Amino acid sequence: MAMLPKANLADTEEPFEPINDIHISSHTQQQLFVPTPESRHFTRRDAAKAFGDHILPVDEKLRIPELLSFEEDIAAGVNPVEARAKFIKKAAMNEKELAERTGMGRRLKEDKITRVSNERFEFRIENINVDWSGAHGRGRGGIGWRYGAPHNDRRAGVVKIPTKVE
Repeated sequence: MAMLPKANLADTEEPFEPINDIHISSHTQQQLFVPTPESRHFTRRDAAKAFGDHILPVDEKLRIPELLSFEEDIAAGVNPVEARAKFIKKAAMNEKELAERTGMGRRLKEDKITRVSNERFEFRIENINVDWSGAHGRGRGGIGWRYGAPHNDRRAGVVKIPTKVE
């Protein structure tokens, strides 16, 4: 019983972290048994590694990583008012950096487009590299990849039933 988390429900605080804020990967929906000794500290990172190398631990895929450092500061004994001020400052700084990065990417993309306007239309002209369309000319980076090339499923003699599962 000492290993299970306990909560005093008489308090006004929420006893545990809200699990609704955590994205659940479809790879973790299966039941998995990993034998570990009782003396070993099994963390979220260990649980993510048990499901595969492509799964991130909850602490790394949290939507607001500053919130994790805020909770760690409070657990370490930092004054909650100071920890909150630090959290707000760090979150504002990261939001500003993100806005600058996305704005810079948008500006770079707009600079590559040449615009020609007349009375009725505005033509947007972009330079396109032939290598973007891939080896067969049907890559996603090429022009008209959705509507420009016919699908192979209309040709005679093409097997339309899947023959193997990958």
